[in-house]
Amino acid sequence: MIKDEYIKKEKYQQSIRYEDIIAGHISAIAKYRDEKTKQYASSVETLILMCPKEIRKDGFKKMEELKIIRCDYDNINNDKKRQYDDLWQYINELLEDQNLIFKTGYIKTYQ
Repeated sequence: MIKDEYIKKEKYQQSIRYEDIIAGHISAIAKYRDEKTKQYASSVETLILMCPKEIRKDGFKKMEELKIIRCDYDNINNDKKRQYDDLWQYINELLEDQNLIFKTGYIKTYQ
């Protein structure tokens, strides 16, 4: 049994490049924003689900503040789209604060 347990642990030693997955998802959100409103709203909510626990909690609180009803993608007008914009901006700020996107080491400053 010890040998089997060791093999199972060894099998999953490779880490998941989660930051890259989040970055790819954010890129998709940007593509959906103007033309595929349902996918845009769904993708913003999915981004929250993909975030670390503290960001996820804050994201759901923000959804409540904005009165966004999860999974109600059929009634998205311009006002609702702006609410999703605010939510997306808020989540991006949280991700940036945690150095998960726009890593400070990679940002160049121009004078």
